Amino acid sequence: MEAAHNFEGADLYSISNNKSPAATVSFNGLGNFANYGIRNMITVGSDMYIGTANPFNLLTDPNDTFYNGKLGGWELYDFTSVNK
Repeated sequence: MEAAHNFEGADLYSISNNKSPAATVSFNGLGNFANYGIRNMITVGSDMYIGTANPFNLLTDPNDTFYNGKLGGWELYDFTSVNK
């Protein structure tokens, strides 16, 4: 079961221009394996906000040692100064 945790969570890549390959931003749902996808992204000034897709609304116990305190429900991340 532990090996399966290595492949959980959404993958997120960044492409800086049309001549460079994609660079990995996250292979693990931005630190929460329950985030199975990236729902949307928006930039405001130099900040990028990312909303996740996460169906585990009942995963609510931060003391659950099996899930290392990861919680369910969608999350909103602020990636500050993405253009620097």
